[in-house]
Formats: sequence, structure tokens, C-alpha cells
Amino acid sequence: MEKAVVSIWAGTTGRLDEVPVEDVRRFEAEFLQYLESNHADVMAEIRETRDLSDGNIEKLIAGIATFKKSFMKSDGTPLIVDEQFDALAESDIKRATVTRTVRN
Repeated sequence: MEKAVVSIWAGTTGRLDEVPVEDVRRFEAEFLQYLESNHADVMAEIRETRDLSDGNIEKLIAGIATFKKSFMKSDGTPLIVDEQFDALAESDIKRATVTRTVRN
């Protein structure tokens, strides 16, 4: 029952809008698996209380945001592309030297 509640919540609140249609089923299955592994307390509370509390909604929002960062679309590209950063200038790169002593 809790899986259906989470799936309906994700679909009706726009959390799946950026997921390509062909990836929705896999996204849903993997997200539910992610919740069972990383937020079992949320799933257990929904199962036991049969209610989706405001606290659990906050946890689901955070959980789906984190999960989206790791989800790869079927074309092999990430669902969420991190911000682009400029490369460091050579002068900003500090080199370290490691010395190893070998004893006989």
C-alpha cells in the first residue's frame, strides 16, 4: 500500500515531470527500491499509519531530489545535469610530492 501512495504522490505532485515517458516505470521501481533501502522509516510509517504526513512529504521531497541526481535515463545520460564549473587555472593547481622509503 505504501508503494502505491508514494507512486501516486510522485505522479500527482509533478515530481516525475522531467522523467522521460519511456523511463517512468523504471524510475518508479528504482525510486521505491531506493526508499526501502535509504528511507525505510518513511515507508514503514506510511504502512503503519496509512497516512502521508507533512513530515514524510518533506522526507520524500528530499529523497526524490537526491535519487534524481543518480538516475540515468535509458539513453545513458543523467536525468539531472549538475551545474557546469570552469576548470581550474594551472596556477591554482597545487602539486604534491610523495616520497616513499623502501626498507630491506
